[in-house]
Amino acid sequence: MEYITLNNGTKAPLCGIGTFLMQPDEAEQAVYDALSNGYRMIDTANAYMNERAVGRGMKRSGVAREEIYLVTKLWPSVYADADKAIDETLSRLGTDYIDLLFLHQPVGDYIGAYQAMERAVKAGKVRSLGLSNFPEDKIKEVVAATEIKPAFVQVEAHPYYPQTALKAYLKPMGTAVMAWYPLGHGDKSLVSEDVFTKLAQKYVGGPVEGVYAFSHPYGCSQMGIDQDNTRQALANLATHPNAGGVLLLGLGCENSGIGEILPRLGEHDPERL
Repeated sequence: MEYITLNNGTKAPLCGIGTFLMQPDEAEQAVYDALSNGYRMIDTANAYMNERAVGRGMKRSGVAREEIYLVTKLWPSVYADADKAIDETLSRLGTDYIDLLFLHQPVGDYIGAYQAMERAVKAGKVRSLGLSNFPEDKIKEVVAATEIKPAFVQVEAHPYYPQTALKAYLKPMGTAVMAWYPLGHGDKSLVSEDVFTKLAQKYVGGPVEGVYAFSHPYGCSQMGIDQDNTRQALANLATHPNAGGVLLLGLGCENSGIGEILPRLGEHDPERL
């Protein structure tokens, strides 16, 4: 597993799993499977209603807590009493710290909630802070009113929607992008793009792995593992001997034919492919 260094000096895995729409028993098993296959980042949220199950899956895996990068999110309904909500979140997860805590949506008193998360960082309850689904103007508002820069902004991002402008804005702060829907809503046309099939066969195995690996130089993709192809991709990427190079280099571009797909993929920098 490869890691990136964040703007606060901590490190986060380049890949992980999300537990959105998973029932508690599904989330527990997904977390157990992911950790058993070498993955170390787990993403949940208050609103997913499966935080207790995520905690159970972590414990059942036998993986040491310090090896797991645990991500969760506060829902707007708790922003007004965020200090209490953070403690309750820790209790549900069965842990004494959260590696990355997001505000889930830019509504309500998100400034006050972010300031509460800053207090949690100073108290050792949270390691890094993030903003989920925040547009650029709202990010600017939070940054202007608070002390700790977000380590991550979590948004929809994939080769068809690479979030180029947002990444350019975040770059001076050292804020990384974490992608949800890294397969583009399960878009079959994205997964079946010939260039991903060719590159992934060369480096890591299949087109699903190719899409994930292609995205890594532009953010930190997460994945759910409730679908068979994604479950297999997780196992393949976690164990493939070329995976480290792929995650860092974005599959390379020598004789790849990547130029043919760039107009459909968005404004990727070909020098980084």
